[in-house]
Amino acid sequence: MRDQFQVQKLRTEDVSVLSEHFRSEADRTHHRDLFDQDAGHLSFHVAWAGGLPVGHALIRWIGPRTPEVALQYPGCPEIYRLVVLEPHRARGIGSQLIEACEDEAWARRKGTVGLGVEHTNPQARRLYERLGLLGSNLQIRRQLRGSRRTW
Repeated sequence: MRDQFQVQKLRTEDVSVLSEHFRSEADRTHHRDLFDQDAGHLSFHVAWAGGLPVGHALIRWIGPRTPEVALQYPGCPEIYRLVVLEPHRARGIGSQLIEACEDEAWARRKGTVGLGVEHTNPQARRLYERLGLLGSNLQIRRQLRGSRRTW
């Protein structure tokens, strides 16, 4: 049976419980992520089940983080730090997090979103392929069309 979960953007009152279950990137904190979200640089989507965070994904509005990718796709919003806790994987949470990011990108009139995947993460690659994301070995992007995406 699938978990009952909901996806929503990170709020101030969520930071402490999120920090108990997920580490942020090196040299960052979830408070800094929230600050950057409030500044319009990113959006931080969190999946919740039973009042606890079970996954998250961020979308960076100011273009890709990696300089090489930024040169190839300047200004392209980048989905990154997509994580679902092990006991909650294969239940549609990763797909819902990607959809939340893409829906927001569409609402912001962005025509393309991108994300990266390591060759050492075949489970993530299978998810992205199943969702119809296109790309090379490490950079994947999707054109967004219509009121809902066309896969």
